Amino acid sequence: ALVKKEGELKKGKKEIKVLEEKAKIRNIALRERSSLTATLVSLEKEMDGLQKESASLEELGKEFEAHKTGMNKVQKELDGLSDKKKKARKEVSESRSKMGELGSILQQLKKEIMIIDKDVNTISGLGPESECPTCLRKLGDTYERLLTSFGEQRERLVGEQEKTRKAMESLDEQLRGIDARTKALDKRESILNAKLMKW
Repeated sequence: ALVKKEGELKKGKKEIKVLEEKAKIRNIALRERSSLTATLVSLEKEMDGLQKESASLEELGKEFEAHKTGMNKVQKELDGLSDKKKKARKEVSESRSKMGELGSILQQLKKEIMIIDKDVNTISGLGPESECPTCLRKLGDTYERLLTSFGEQRERLVGEQEKTRKAMESLDEQLRGIDARTKALDKRESILNAKLMKW
């Protein structure tokens, strides 16, 4: 009976040892479970943070696209302003060139009028009974025709002179209009460039 009891005791000790091993494994598993639960909670918090960050990034992306669209519109308008300014500069150049031409024409007309006035004074000073300074014949009947012809020529030249002055005044008015338009374009360009700098 003693041997039997010793066998049971050994068997009981083995079972206790097995149970102790199982308890150790269970304790390790519980610690692992607790550690995994903490890791899971931490990962879930991190995931929430990443989702919020992702939403924030999406919002920033939308804002970026809106700014990009706005910037493209501003740049397109700036390009259009640049084209308008080039056109205005070309108009100014052409108008100034035309103004120079008209100034030269005006000077030439002034000279021609002075020559006619000199010729009229010369013929008037000579009178109808005198000799013509170019052909040396008596002026006689041609005296009045010469004065009338000079008068008609002078009248025509004065008319051209007035027409040229009016054309110059019109060009000057156009230049003032172009200058005002250019200033408005410069102001708008400055505003648009300031907008671009803010972005």
